[in-house]
Amino acid sequence: GLISLDSDRAWSLRERLEDEGADEDSLLLNLEGLDSDRAWNFRERYINKREYATSLTCSLVGLDSDRAWSLRDRLQEEFGLFNLLLQSLAGIDSDRAWKLRERFQKDGVSIGPLGYSLIGIDSDRAWNLRESLLIHSTDKGSLLYSFAGLDSERARSLREVYEKDAGFELEIISSIV
Repeated sequence: GLISLDSDRAWSLRERLEDEGADEDSLLLNLEGLDSDRAWNFRERYINKREYATSLTCSLVGLDSDRAWSLRDRLQEEFGLFNLLLQSLAGIDSDRAWKLRERFQKDGVSIGPLGYSLIGIDSDRAWNLRESLLIHSTDKGSLLYSFAGLDSERARSLREVYEKDAGFELEIISSIV
């Protein structure tokens, strides 16, 4: 319930939950989309602890700042986590994000994380990749999730095409957020 909330009230609740022994992974996951000094100070307390690498990576979703890229580089170097690093690019349409997507695509990363990295991106570049993956992949369901947050004509048309195919109902419904 605290995802992306950066108010004093939200931070007071996070600190209280942490003091009371709340699950650290959950607290880190609630930093998704937060690029404030408070969020970075919180992340810093967990950076050197391998058991939190997954949650730290997930907390970077949508962040395109130098700090976020520095942490991605560090997590990749120390722990791998290629699929999660790719997923943390959701909503990011920068050249740096595209270079990472292209590198992972060449390395044969699975379609799911690549599709997830396109969530919220409605650019021609994103649609070209989606369409290429839809043609060449048998895992179309994972790509349908990438339509989340999109209300463009392209997204509506493809939803209509795949809603007729049995087995994609959950993906179609999940993409309408």
